Amino acid sequence: MATEWTVSDDGKRNAFKLRKGVQFHDGSTFDAEAVKFNFERMLHEDHPYHSTGPFPLSFFFNEIKDIKVVDSHTIEFLST
Repeated sequence: MATEWTVSDDGKRNAFKLRKGVQFHDGSTFDAEAVKFNFERMLHEDHPYHSTGPFPLSFFFNEIKDIKVVDSHTIEFLST
């Protein structure tokens, strides 16, 4: 769903521009807030919606330490 992305020289900052005009099957908007919500519920056991898993491949994202919404269609992942 990313139309373009950038990776910092040290590989610790990854920014993704998201496709505009996309909706989930229930009609809700696909945007940076939705991406952040879904990653946070997968990565944080204390997230109120973590129990909606399971998330068997979440270990691939263990390096993610912070997720920032830059604007409605740009998301940034910060890793260690």
